[in-house]
Amino acid sequence: MAFMPGDGQSGVPQFVDIAWMVATPEYEKDWQILERRPDKYSRNWRATLSEVDARAPHYAKRIDLRPIITPEIVARVRSNAQSTQLKLIITFNNDNVDIKAIAYQWR
Repeated sequence: MAFMPGDGQSGVPQFVDIAWMVATPEYEKDWQILERRPDKYSRNWRATLSEVDARAPHYAKRIDLRPIITPEIVARVRSNAQSTQLKLIITFNNDNVDIKAIAYQWR
């Protein structure tokens, strides 16, 4: 996830809402069965897909970005706003999520 200068009118984001699903071995097995079905994308197939997705663990979390996006990182992004982004690196580990912020120079 990256934020370019001008993306938000209110400045630096204060929080981010994250939602993710963990693909369990059972989910992977069910998904492989769905992939091989001849009625792919039919109404019945989509209903079965919804059932398979519902059985997988889903998580949602609101992350406060104020301690992650430090004033030093914001200053580095603003010092070269033409070619630097505020980049958030999000790492998922089952029911946990970790976020790291960096000043990413893309040009």
